[in-house]
Amino acid sequence: MSAALAASLRLARAGFVLEAAFELEARGATALVGPSGSGKTSLLRCLAGLERGATGSIHVGGEPWLDSGRGIFLAPHRRGAGLVFQDSRLFAHLDVRGNLEFARRRAPSAAGGAGLEEVAGWLQIGHLLARRTREISGGEARRVAVARALLAAPSILLLDEPLSGLDEERKSEMLQVLARLAERLALPMVYVSHSASEVARIAARAIVLREGRIHARGDIADLSSRLDLPWAKEEGAAVALPGEVIDVDAKDGIARIRTPAGDLLVPAPEAIPGRTIRVVLAARDVSIALEAGNPSSILNRLPATVLSREDDDRGRTMLQLASGEARILARITRRSADALGLVQGRVVVAQVKSVALF
Repeated sequence: MSAALAASLRLARAGFVLEAAFELEARGATALVGPSGSGKTSLLRCLAGLERGATGSIHVGGEPWLDSGRGIFLAPHRRGAGLVFQDSRLFAHLDVRGNLEFARRRAPSAAGGAGLEEVAGWLQIGHLLARRTREISGGEARRVAVARALLAAPSILLLDEPLSGLDEERKSEMLQVLARLAERLALPMVYVSHSASEVARIAARAIVLREGRIHARGDIADLSSRLDLPWAKEEGAAVALPGEVIDVDAKDGIARIRTPAGDLLVPAPEAIPGRTIRVVLAARDVSIALEAGNPSSILNRLPATVLSREDDDRGRTMLQLASGEARILARITRRSADALGLVQGRVVVAQVKSVALF
């Protein structure tokens, strides 16, 4: 079931007030980001109906979930929101199949959608169905929790830092699964995270909160390249760009990906020409040269112009670059930035050492 969401919310607590008005498209993931205490989880709880003190309005698919002016407040179980917490909250007395069947029984009788086996296939948990929840790993438990939320036939999926506590390998696997779900499902997904790399991989759009207010919102390709937003300060700072597979060299398995920043050559023998794809450029994987003439093992060298520069107290410099129709980031040492004379307006070559595809 697809749904668009429109919300105008206020939640007052001692020493903190959340005020946010926004709309979500009926498909794809929207990241909800911001520093600790900015109101991310509180906003998610308001959408789920877990904050009885919330005022304002929430409409999903034209149905009022909250309208304080008219005295409407739907209880959580009537909202059709699939909520996944950091700790999974699976039923320990049931096996994995039992957890999923419980959710399926709670789905509205008129709801269609995928069945248990199909959803288990999406989340790659078919081999876990007979296991008790105490016998599965943390990463597997997160997948089961997402599958359980989906089987309740939600009109919106709310994910509260679902990768928290997982190691990098499990995070990467789960991100691949969630990114595919965001493309496949005809319902909005709200993804709470403080991680730049997670946001770049999964979200099409983002809402940035600061002290209970919306500081910025928009397309992830635009927001992820801004130096004034939180993820540019992270070690994993990255820019997400839309891409299309143009062709694949059968001899060496190199795919040519067309992006707004220019064509990129990426080792991806499994890529399918014509398919749209998400390209993630990590700032740490972009170096800078003043000219493109010297031979190099780096395949991707994009003409670029320095738009802005920020130095930190660790001897590093973050550059925002205009390349083609896109903006990308590069993190280098301050010594290198000074030696190359990297100031606003300087024409350079952005050397992209590594590209992630999703």
